[in-house]
Amino acid sequence: MKKTILKHKTASFVFIGFLLLVILFAVWNLVEKRKAEAAAKRTNDNSAVVSKEKTVNSYREAVDIDPRDYPAWNNLCRIYIKKEEYEKAVQAFLKLVEIKPGDPSVFDDVEGAGLKEEKYDNLIAFYSRLLKKRPGDYYTWYKAGEIYRTLKQDYNRAIRAFIKAFEINPNSKEVLNALGWCYYITGDLKTSGRIYNKASRLDVNYFKEWNANAWLDLGTTYEEKKKYDKAIDAYKKAIRINPKYHRSWKRLAEVYQYKKNNPGKAIDTCKRAIKMDPRNFRAWHNLGEIYFNNVDFDKAIYAFKRATRVEPGAFDSWLRLGHVYWNKGELINAVKNFSKAVEINPALWDAWRSLGTIYLTKKQYDEAIHAFRAMTGIKSKRTGMETSVSWLFLGDAYHKKRRYKKAIDAYKKSIETSPDFSLPRENIIRTYINAERFHEAVLGFLEFN
Repeated sequence: MKKTILKHKTASFVFIGFLLLVILFAVWNLVEKRKAEAAAKRTNDNSAVVSKEKTVNSYREAVDIDPRDYPAWNNLCRIYIKKEEYEKAVQAFLKLVEIKPGDPSVFDDVEGAGLKEEKYDNLIAFYSRLLKKRPGDYYTWYKAGEIYRTLKQDYNRAIRAFIKAFEINPNSKEVLNALGWCYYITGDLKTSGRIYNKASRLDVNYFKEWNANAWLDLGTTYEEKKKYDKAIDAYKKAIRINPKYHRSWKRLAEVYQYKKNNPGKAIDTCKRAIKMDPRNFRAWHNLGEIYFNNVDFDKAIYAFKRATRVEPGAFDSWLRLGHVYWNKGELINAVKNFSKAVEINPALWDAWRSLGTIYLTKKQYDEAIHAFRAMTGIKSKRTGMETSVSWLFLGDAYHKKRRYKKAIDAYKKSIETSPDFSLPRENIIRTYINAERFHEAVLGFLEFN
């Protein structure tokens, strides 16, 4: 009896010892991994600095070879703005103006540097120095005013810049509309009305387009600040100025639906837009989205079908039709519409995913593999996660067909694309076990845990 107890105790100690070793190995592996990640990050940060300097030098060499190399000067200007080397940025910009005199696109090309990374103060500092070099250029004053108006909502400074531009060029359509708008926003309706009258007499179509855009942009800004009632008011003003401006109707409906939780007003907004223009594809599509979100599938189908009738190449409407039918349980119609969507746009990741998932549930594994393989060839514009998910789904389809080697290869691709994604790690261990590759299953468990 004592021997039996002793054996059990010994076995327990051995098991506990083995378990401790596994835990210690896993902890050591995790610590080493974190150390490697930290070292890699330091290396990348240092490399980025060195790389930026090399990039500047390469562009300098390019303009030395060809002093009229516009892309090289433009990239230099953008880099100098980011680095806050404004005098150098101004000199590069003046070279751009020499190459393209009187071309306003020069300003748009350069502003991308600040707008992309929201370095608005960098752009303001750049324009402050540029204006010292170009005090008599109305368009430089106008662009400086636009930075204050659109990016900083500093309307008083914007007005001062626009007045300077107006003094140089009193008949500029851009300046008149911007100045009138700023006076309206700041409450000086009398001055605003006087300037707007002149702007509309000069070019009424431009007046409508510019001001509708201005109110739309302001509404978007209010949305970002979660001031939804003000956003609604701004979108309504844009519609009042230009009732055929589809983007304003779209934004207004979306605020009602998603921010104010008022589907009734969202639906009414879409219907008013359609009444104004029955061939307004975007209004029909938005109406379908609202009905779909409110689980009114039959009305959603009707709206999306009207959208595809107006615009047969609208792959997003075909895609949404597929989703509606899928939610209704009508898989044949869902497959038909998803297939139409990828026929128009073969790079439509969501449609391929939906097709593959339906085929997988119906045990049509070859069709599922075809759909998921198509997904793996689409490069995600957002992150690598979509690519990783594509390989994961492909691995699952191969696993269902018991083609374990191909499943393992697909899971490895998924892990390689997104190393922190846990699902392919779990699935690859399961597949190793099913394929009776137990040694690799154990190694995989130790590596991933």
